[in-house]
Amino acid sequence: MGWQFDYSPGVLPSTCIITTLESLSRGLPKVGTLVLEQDGKTITFPDCRVTQRIVTGGRSGTFVKLAIQDRRWKWSLSQIDGSYNKRKGLDDTQVLRPKRPQELAALLWEAMGEDDFSVQALPNDERVRPAADWQGVPAAPLLSQLCTSLGCIPSLNPSTNRAEIVKIGEGLELPAGGRLIRRSRPERVQVVPDQVRLVTGAALFQAVLELEAVGIDNDAAQTVKP
Repeated sequence: MGWQFDYSPGVLPSTCIITTLESLSRGLPKVGTLVLEQDGKTITFPDCRVTQRIVTGGRSGTFVKLAIQDRRWKWSLSQIDGSYNKRKGLDDTQVLRPKRPQELAALLWEAMGEDDFSVQALPNDERVRPAADWQGVPAAPLLSQLCTSLGCIPSLNPSTNRAEIVKIGEGLELPAGGRLIRRSRPERVQVVPDQVRLVTGAALFQAVLELEAVGIDNDAAQTVKP
């Protein structure tokens, strides 16, 4: 019995693995609220989804492993339409339907179904006008690309259940005075391909040659002469 939850930022959902008795897992809804309690602390994750249910049996009974994703699974179902910051001809200073980065991020959050979000960490320079030509495209990858281009990353704050944008490299410091729980020695495994394929194409070479007009004489030897 227990759970493991490796929570990470980004637009992709994190997965919590819960091991429980098979009898306790019956009748669970596919979408619901996940509540985790440990050391007197409680964290609540609304709108989670059960993505996998594995039943294993043994001498000690029948157990179930449940894979549960946080509500970011809904972000992948979103789409957005719109055209912003489109350049007028060759003049980069004139754009149609101008939007700053924070305004674009707000449109993407709304398309992803979020009504409580923060875009304050995203740089909002007046001169930065990312081109946006969206025609029925998923909103979550677009938000991730926009944030990454400006040194940020979108995420879901597990403490407040709020969609946020945070700057890469900023956050809490590691706790001081910690103790070593386990030491690991990672090894890099070199991947060797089974075969190597070389694909070539036609090549065209051009050279300048110094030529001289010649002709074949009508003598017996048919000498070539200028």
